Amino acid sequence: MRPFSVSVFTSKSPLGKEFSLDGGHLAKRSRGELWDGTVDTHELRSLREFVQLRASLTSQQALGYGTCGHAKAQVTVSRKIAEASSSRGGGALPLVARDAKHFSFKDGPGILFIDYDPPKGKPAICAEDLHRVLVQSMPALQGVTMWWAPSAGSCIYHDIEQLVGIRGCRFYLVISDARSAKLVGDALFGRLVQAGHGHVHITGAGSQLLRSPVDASVWQAERLDYVRATCLGELNQDLDDPRVFGTAPGAPEVMLDVAQVPELGADEINEVERIKAALFKDSEPAAERQRTQWSKERGHEQAKREDKADDPEYVAALQQRYREAVRGLTLPLGHVVKLRDGTKVTVRDLQRGDHEGARMYDPVEPEYSGGDPRIAMLICRMGRYSIRSHAHGGVEYQLESAESPEQDFPDDPPSSPERVFRDTDYVGLANALLADEWGGAAAPKLRRWGGTWYEWTGTHYKELDMESVDVRVRRWLATVTCPDSKGNRVPFPISVRKVLEVIHALRACVQLEADTLPSWAEAPKPGSSHHGVAARDLIAMTNGLYDLRSGRLLPHTPSLFSLQSLPFAFDPRATCPNWRQFLDSVWGDSPDSIAALQYWTGYVLSGDTSQQKIALIVGAKRSGKGTIGQVIEGLVGRENVASPSLADLSSSFGRAPMIGKSLAIVADARSVRDSQKAVEPLLRISGEDSVQIDRKNRDAWMGRLGVRLMFMSNELPMLADNSGALASRFLVWYMPKSFYGKEDPTLAKRLLAELPGIFNWAIEGWQELEVFGKLFQPSSGKEYADELLQLNSPVARFVQDRCELGEQYSVDKAELYRHYRQYQLETGARVDPEVTFHKSLRAYVPGLQDHRPRNSEDGSRQRHLVGLRLRPYEISAEMRAFWDEGTADANLNEELEDWLM
Repeated sequence: MRPFSVSVFTSKSPLGKEFSLDGGHLAKRSRGELWDGTVDTHELRSLREFVQLRASLTSQQALGYGTCGHAKAQVTVSRKIAEASSSRGGGALPLVARDAKHFSFKDGPGILFIDYDPPKGKPAICAEDLHRVLVQSMPALQGVTMWWAPSAGSCIYHDIEQLVGIRGCRFYLVISDARSAKLVGDALFGRLVQAGHGHVHITGAGSQLLRSPVDASVWQAERLDYVRATCLGELNQDLDDPRVFGTAPGAPEVMLDVAQVPELGADEINEVERIKAALFKDSEPAAERQRTQWSKERGHEQAKREDKADDPEYVAALQQRYREAVRGLTLPLGHVVKLRDGTKVTVRDLQRGDHEGARMYDPVEPEYSGGDPRIAMLICRMGRYSIRSHAHGGVEYQLESAESPEQDFPDDPPSSPERVFRDTDYVGLANALLADEWGGAAAPKLRRWGGTWYEWTGTHYKELDMESVDVRVRRWLATVTCPDSKGNRVPFPISVRKVLEVIHALRACVQLEADTLPSWAEAPKPGSSHHGVAARDLIAMTNGLYDLRSGRLLPHTPSLFSLQSLPFAFDPRATCPNWRQFLDSVWGDSPDSIAALQYWTGYVLSGDTSQQKIALIVGAKRSGKGTIGQVIEGLVGRENVASPSLADLSSSFGRAPMIGKSLAIVADARSVRDSQKAVEPLLRISGEDSVQIDRKNRDAWMGRLGVRLMFMSNELPMLADNSGALASRFLVWYMPKSFYGKEDPTLAKRLLAELPGIFNWAIEGWQELEVFGKLFQPSSGKEYADELLQLNSPVARFVQDRCELGEQYSVDKAELYRHYRQYQLETGARVDPEVTFHKSLRAYVPGLQDHRPRNSEDGSRQRHLVGLRLRPYEISAEMRAFWDEGTADANLNEELEDWLM
């Protein structure tokens, strides 16, 4: 089974349901959902591993079956992300909101979560019967491995007395394509209803909702799955053990192949609607009684709050308004609703497929509950959209749907005789789709590179997730017709297989094989403003492409494949007085440190990696390190900066966020535990070597990372490398002054306002670097650079202190090792075995040669190294005079002189 990923959310407080005893009676309340916490992405290789992970979670944790693209991230509400991003340091966790924008089902296998709750007032069916119902309704489930587990609110005990048994439960299975979770779920829901397992749920307000044995609202990437409840006082929870269905225990697991699940056809959808209408009709008297009672009470409450309870006409009007609202009225296409972020969209726009799962204000009464922006949510079942709101005790608003795709989505290309394709002409379909949606094959605004889709934003290319591509393809195919066997035009038969075939053909049209970025996807035409300009010399900015060589600003073009754009406009007259003043306050007595930073900043902007250097800024707290990092991050653009830890650099998935970035800032490099593993990746990345990077639910990426590395630390990092190769790549700046207690809270804001001027300052540095030829070590960090080498390469320290290099020198290998051993003992350092010592020595001093001269006395061969010798001991002037005067024994004199020299 291929690996798949799930998300584990951790909250600062318990989630889901909470049980307690209130006056001897069991009380239950909801603890709400997660809006502040963390999320970790776990890669799993079997359903059994998933069950084990699930069993290890607490009441403060929940599962999610979409992922956010980060190994670990902080979860907050969407409106706080923009507010927090400007004040967060480089080492902070990525911020995500638990919504469809940040969480999605990725390409590859995934978990399908089936949530069962019995109808209100009716007994639950056992796990065996439920499994039988599911397989009968969807035969493709036959033989598929499924794990059963009780719901989070089950099995509540007071001492040994069971107060709540098993009512709801879950089934979990692996499907071959996680992106098809909703498609499979909708098909299961519809076929359960057709099989006679549908029923009507009447809300407290009298709304009627069609339900089946499985909850149709759980197949969203951001949806939480709570695994256990919180029990207070003397209560406890003892959940039954999970059980496997479909395959024998211990047998190889079998996933559900989504290609074997037929989508609901038009006839089936109509049959579900017919059943729904009949069920609604039968339940209408009970619903109307509930509706009338609720709207009467609600009207009186609202009138009382408005001090109009004495006006019977006003009260009656309010009651009628609430009665109509909860009846489940259909909202017209032009009706405007207010989304959670304050954006206003029409019902027509909601049905474009980009808003599914979106939270919003109540569509009829936005002011309901004080204007709660999360009270309603857009859902889609079997291709039909509706808005479910918790206002009025729970109501589902139907959305008016046009009779044809052209009416429903008027902005899409209209169907015409030219839009007739054979349903197997995937190449023709892909070319037409490319022309309609992404500008055509001449200069398409859609690209595929490194196994990922990218879309042109107007300034650069941005990653486009597979789910968005799938939605765009499906929406476009809905406008296409194909001939049937009699030559009549019929709607294109959309299916999972056909959509994937079109996507595969589309991939061939826009595939790029560039090794380095930026790169020309199509060569500029002679006579164009871009002709003759190297892609590597262009920097995308909001108002054009800045040419490093000529200083000109050229127009944007989708033919330049670049994943980065600076977040400000080029202004040749912009200056940066605050930035220069800040640097003077830090390094006023070391102007070469400022110049070195100017070179480095220009080097980062240029995209060049040929210098193979790593920046390291060391200093005490509040010395300005974070400010420099913040400014350079703002200059490059936060979207173009990765913030890995040492652990990320050494992990299989941790380097994935560095793909397509221009800068990686390691904000805390003090972790000794992760440092050793990070040495090789750092050498490969800074050395412009190709690296393989594993990615969650996607093929591994292979190529050269165009990222420059920058470390910020209070102390020198421990990166043990006996060869000294890594230490030699560091350029070290030391920040000697601390502004602790004298911080300027407005400084960062003032400096970020000068980004256009700092850009010009950095370009001056790049121009000087082009003349000078190489980056240089600033004087402020020279001692620290030497110390870094000695700290991380004990062999290098020994050679520098006790040896001399030269091709005319040689030394006995055993004698050399004895001196090394004594040196390590004197300095309190670890002593490596002799084999390891000589291996490290050759790595640090390449070119050493073995030599085996014959001993003149006994004829044996000695083992020597040619290329270095032990440094002679310093001899005092008195001792040297003693030897020169010949007062010592001549033989001893000669013997010691030979040994010393």
